[in-house]
This record gives sequence, structure tokens and C-alpha cells, in this order.
Amino acid sequence: MVEELDEANRAAPLTLKSTRQAPGDWLFPSFFLCMAVAALPLIGMHWTAPEGMATWRAFADALVFALPVIVPLPFLFLGCLGMLALQPASRTPAALGFLGVAMLIGLAGMHALFA
Repeated sequence: MVEELDEANRAAPLTLKSTRQAPGDWLFPSFFLCMAVAALPLIGMHWTAPEGMATWRAFADALVFALPVIVPLPFLFLGCLGMLALQPASRTPAALGFLGVAMLIGLAGMHALFA
């Protein structure tokens, strides 16, 4: 009888614990990517263009090229904050890391814009 139970346990496949994600976990990486695409041209323009070349026209061109990702930024930001506030399962180190780095990139872009 004991041998039959051992054989039954051996035949059963091992199941891995599924790693379920919170419903809105895609918000944090997408907010990070949109922030990077929107802010990095501003940062690069500030560091690479000489003082005479950094004109309003160059700034306007950088904004026009980044416009498709600038428009959803407020919605993604509010979605990230809403997920953190309403879904305790979304408070993971990865989500907080994506949000923190995206905010740092955004602050660097604002610094480059106003400097």
C-alpha cells in the first residue's frame, strides 16, 4: 500500500507556483519608457548643443518628435498612482523602481528645460 502511494506521487507532475501579476503592472514600465522618450531629447539637447544653437526652434522640434509620448504621460502617471493606492499587490520593488527612475528622468528633463 505504501509503495502504491509512492508511485502515485512520483507520477504526478510538479507544478510551479504561478506568479500572478497585478492587473495594472504594465503601467509602470510604460510610464518609464514614455518618460524616457519624452525627456531624453531635452537632456541631450541641453548637453550637446552650444549656447547659440539651443534655440526655441530646436526645443520645438524635440517636443514635436516626442509628442506621441507626451500626450499619454499624465494619464500613465495618474494610473500608476492609482494602482499604488488601490492595489496593494502592485506595490512591488520593480514597480516602485520603474516609477522612481521615471520621475528622476522627468526631473532631469525639467532641469534641462529650465536651465
